[in-house]
Amino acid sequence: MFYDSHEVLLALKAFHETIVGGRAPLDLVNQKLMELFKAMCEDLGISPGPLSDNIFLQAFNIRQ
Repeated sequence: MFYDSHEVLLALKAFHETIVGGRAPLDLVNQKLMELFKAMCEDLGISPGPLSDNIFLQAFNIRQ
């Protein structure tokens, strides 16, 4: 679904580069993950405004 979304693919690439190796600070990982989620929401026409970053981060945090 997102294969033709330039913004989503850029955000995914940036997130992937951040998590490879596992040495990035958690704040940076979370920032890149949120950028990916927001790009996905924008592509789908969904406003993430009513949802806080914590709602996304708690559900999808890869470092628990």
